[in-house]
Amino acid sequence: MGNNGKLRSYQADLSLLAVSAVWGVSFTMVKQSLGNASPMLFLAIRFLIAAAVLLPWLFAAPPQGRRGRLLPGVLVGCFLFAGYAFQTLGLQRVTPTNSAFVTALSVILVPLCVIPIRRRLPAGATWFGVGLATVGLYFLLLDAGQFQFSPGDLLTLCCALMFALHIVAIDRFARREPLRHFATVQIVTAAILAAGAALFLETPVFHAGAGLLFALGFTGIFCTAGAFAVQTSMQRYTTPTRVAIVYATEPIFAAMVSYFFHGESLGWRDFLGGGLILAGILAAELGPGIMKGKARR
Repeated sequence: MGNNGKLRSYQADLSLLAVSAVWGVSFTMVKQSLGNASPMLFLAIRFLIAAAVLLPWLFAAPPQGRRGRLLPGVLVGCFLFAGYAFQTLGLQRVTPTNSAFVTALSVILVPLCVIPIRRRLPAGATWFGVGLATVGLYFLLLDAGQFQFSPGDLLTLCCALMFALHIVAIDRFARREPLRHFATVQIVTAAILAAGAALFLETPVFHAGAGLLFALGFTGIFCTAGAFAVQTSMQRYTTPTRVAIVYATEPIFAAMVSYFFHGESLGWRDFLGGGLILAGILAAELGPGIMKGKARR
């Protein structure tokens, strides 16, 4: 890799780190906003803002970049909506830190989700990572020495599964589809589904205020439209393993913001559980590559 290639790789990693930080910051912001807006209405407005930002980006592309199949983007958009819906509903019941660490389990659920597709079991390092993360989840959900698995934790686990399926679906379709069209169709699909859920599955609540409006703008523009645009543009210049490691920092940012700026109390179980989950993610992502490297020697 030449100097230009290395520079682009570093720029890509830094850009994706910024995306991870923005996502991490958003957990506490969304948690606080749910006191003034119902979950599906919040998501609907968030995705509509993101769609409004991405549509001009789509139409600015050359003609071949504006046309593509609808079905792949719609399918991936369904997984995206389901992941955010479960996450937002779970955030009503769990702390931002717990939500972020449990959501991060999506990274190690991906190899398990592709078993029916590849028809082979993941490497041993992946299973070791899953085991570490499972133990970490146990400690994260301990409360006063007792294991407490709340409905909010279950919803967040469902969120992690949906995000894992979202990653698998993107890997399956993204190389065949125009990137701007593919990303925009996902967001528009999620916006339509969220709007339908707000209308038919809940009693919409919206108490406008500066904090809520800022959260909607921040999550819609930066956490959704901006994050997708950066991810689409930069991920090609780095490796999947490095992307996974960078994104593993998301719950760290969430915990820092929640602790330093919003007074969330973090005990030894939170640090141990979160640390084991991060260790499991790194083991699952780095382990197979390390073992291959040793085998080549």
